[in-house]
Amino acid sequence: MNLIGHSQGAPTTRYVASVAPQFVASVTTVGGVNFGSEFADAVRKSLRPGSGGEAAVSGVTKAFASFVSAISGNPSLPQDPVKALNSLTTAGLKKFNRRYPEGLPANRCGQGQLVANNGVYYFSWSGTANRTNFLDISDIAMSVTGKFFSEANDGLVGRCATHLGRVIRDNYRMNHLDEVNQVLGIHHAFETDPVTLYRQHANRLQQYGL
Repeated sequence: MNLIGHSQGAPTTRYVASVAPQFVASVTTVGGVNFGSEFADAVRKSLRPGSGGEAAVSGVTKAFASFVSAISGNPSLPQDPVKALNSLTTAGLKKFNRRYPEGLPANRCGQGQLVANNGVYYFSWSGTANRTNFLDISDIAMSVTGKFFSEANDGLVGRCATHLGRVIRDNYRMNHLDEVNQVLGIHHAFETDPVTLYRQHANRLQQYGL
């Protein structure tokens, strides 16, 4: 099977390919948190472990996750927002990458191997825009979170932090939500439609015989 993981889905799909490569043909990460997020670092630093603030954020996140599960018709699965946050930090991904290094470039901003030692193909792409369309209400939030970064970013993940395997492109005029065609399919007027990117990638995988 061919796995595509957006955001935190990146380490999730990478884990599956690492522990069960016999079932995985390729992994593609889109805006993937492959080297951690500076925004996650800032949030983690602001919430003292065991504090009331941490508990409050955890409670709100759990409630939101339950709401999303309810409206999507899916059962609510166990949530641990604190562990999820920790896993998205630079330190958390450094620890993860030591155990599951397949597809990672030798240096943070480089290209990784197209085919890793486990026989799985690895690809990635991402954006570096915060504001992309004045009709998109999510642009405001992405513009705020994007200020926490020391490099070009999509609002939640830095450009180089998304690199994995064959980097198709890392500077689309898309923010973190545009990359998965949210909100309501609104995107930059002069950028490729996100849906087109996925179609192109399906063709790419077919050309590789995957």
